[in-house]
Amino acid sequence: MCISTVYYIGSISVHGKAAFIYDFIIFEEFRSLSYGTQTMSELEEIAKKMGIKKVMLHVFAHNTTAFSLYEKMGFKTTDISMSKYL
Repeated sequence: MCISTVYYIGSISVHGKAAFIYDFIIFEEFRSLSYGTQTMSELEEIAKKMGIKKVMLHVFAHNTTAFSLYEKMGFKTTDISMSKYL
């Protein structure tokens, strides 16, 4: 059974290995069942085994459910993008 997709890319810098999650989707019928938390926890364990020291991602401001999940998982806001419609 497939409940989600995760796409990421890794990099190495003077600060060590890092990964950036480009896409993380829990399919709609599986949302609100703790699969997001379980998937992120498993991803962290895999990253640790790979020697990755930092995981980064982007979340849209309107996606409050995802934002709450990431905060619960220990992610901190590091950048803020702003835009203005003309």
